[in-house]
This record gives sequence, C-alpha cells and structure tokens, in this order.
Amino acid sequence: MIIGGLILLVIGGELIVKGAVGIALNMNISTVIIGLTIVSIGTSAPEIMVSIHAAMSNHPDIALGNIIGSNISNILLVLGTSALFYPIIIDKKLITRDLPFLIILTFLLLLLCWTGKEISVFEGITLSTCMVLYLLYTIKYSTPKSIMSQSEHEDYDKDLKEMEKEIHEIEEEIKEEDLVKIPNSKALIYIALSLACLAIGAEILVEGAANLARFFGIKESIIGLTIVAIGSSAPELATCVVAAYRKHADIVAGNIIGSNLFNIMAGLSIASIITPVEVSDEFVYYDNWIMLMATCVFSLVVFYKHKVTRIAGLWFVILYVTYIISKFINI
Repeated sequence: MIIGGLILLVIGGELIVKGAVGIALNMNISTVIIGLTIVSIGTSAPEIMVSIHAAMSNHPDIALGNIIGSNISNILLVLGTSALFYPIIIDKKLITRDLPFLIILTFLLLLLCWTGKEISVFEGITLSTCMVLYLLYTIKYSTPKSIMSQSEHEDYDKDLKEMEKEIHEIEEEIKEEDLVKIPNSKALIYIALSLACLAIGAEILVEGAANLARFFGIKESIIGLTIVAIGSSAPELATCVVAAYRKHADIVAGNIIGSNLFNIMAGLSIASIITPVEVSDEFVYYDNWIMLMATCVFSLVVFYKHKVTRIAGLWFVILYVTYIISKFINI
C-alpha cells in the first residue's frame, strides 16, 4: 500500500504539472513563470495531500510527522545529496529574503507545538496569514527602479543581469523537457486524473503507513517522519538531483526553501483548518528541534560560504542517516 500510494502520488504530481503547463502555454503565460510556480507547486503536492488526508482520517502523527520529516529530509537528504553531484550556489536574494523567513517560520512552528497539544484552526489561519504576508513581502521586495538611490540602482542593474542569466537557464531547462502545447480539454483531463491520483495515493499511503506501524508495533509518528516523509519528498529529490547533475545547481536551493515554506504555510495550515492536528510530545521535545537544527546549520553554511560544498553535502547526508537511526534505535 505504501509503495502503491507513493507511485500514485508521483504520477499525480507529474500529471498536475503537465495539465497546468498545458493550460498555461495555451494562455501564453511565460515559460519562466511556469518554471517558478507550477513546477514548484506540483512537487509539493504529495506532502500537502498526505498531511490533509492523514489529519482528516485521524492520523495526526502522520500528518505532522510528514511535514516535519519532509522539511528535515529536504535540507539534509535532498540538498546534501544534490551537493554531492555539484556544489549548490545560493542566490543572494534567497539569503536576504527567503531564508530568514524560513527560519522565522520554523521557529513559529516550534512555538505553536510547544505551547499547545494541537495545531488549532486559529493557528492554521495564522500560518495561512503568514503565507499571504510572505507573498506581499516578496512583491514589495521588488522595488521600482525609479525610486532607488544610486547605490540601489547599481545593485539593481547587477541583480538584473543575474536575473536575465537565471531566466535564460530556466528557459533552456524547460526547453529540454520538450514542453508542447496540448488542447485545454486534454489538459483538464490531466488535472482531473492528477487530483484523483493524489487523493487515492494519499489515502492508500496513509492507511498503509498506519497498518505498518500497527504490524511492527511502531509509533505512527516514526513512520510519518521517515518512510512517509522520504516518499513524499521523492519529487523534490528527483528534481534537485537532476538539476545538480546538469549543473543547474543555482535553482536547487530555491526549490528546497520554497518547498519547506510551502509545506508549513500551505500543507499544515490547510490540514489544521480542516481539523485540529494533535501534537505528540515526541515532536515537541525532539523532532522539531532537529528540524530547527537542520535549518540553522543550513543557514550558517549559506551565510558563511554562500554555497553548499560537496563536503557540507556529505555532512548533511551523514546527519540525516544519524537522525533516521536515532528514530529506530529506541523502538
């Protein structure tokens, strides 16, 4: 059931990207916008659907464990593995704008778990509000050139050249995927099939994870933090490793940071708005701190080096393997 659920989630993620891309191309939406939005959301869809279904089917440990475990694996496993193929260069805008927000949001999640026994509807709305504020902040960050100082003009021109280079690379990457226009009717069929695959896949995966936990006498939180989290992070792992292998490592960090932000602000917020998500002591006293540690270590490496080297990537993977062993060693 777990394997079948993961397969359906991957298929669903692929289909929703193809369908949305087809409609976007028919509407003459820029390939850059397609690459930066639709593809990113598509790779985060499995985590969101799994957490929503787990919360609705009264498996809160899987719902929250999937979010926390995915954020840990995204940084330590996905980013670390990608860096082994090619050093991950971190864009300046990610360091000054997106990464600080991820740190704040990780602290907020830890605080919400620490101060209560559940992530309530109100707290879910708070996380959704954070998403709105983040989007507004991102828009405001793009200051019009006409009201900038001379030094800001120079920085703007420099950033503009870097942006043009990034846009060219993204366009080339998208062209390599042979994106072609398809009829809207076919695109809508893709989207409908994707939603069915995601919904059924999430249901099968959650039920399989719960059965596995019961069969081996393992807590559902451990299954959610490990097997489910790694499985639902498979799209990010595949995307980032391929990007690093093709030496497009500059987009890897953005994918990771964006996925972690979206997991908390969208996945957990939607799940908790539908039904409050209970918080186990295990998350409060251990796993949340591991997630915070991973985020802070990543941030320190980035602030100091502005990139994740192969050596740092190796240490990230070692830390992740150590974390997984620690989860199973005391069963």
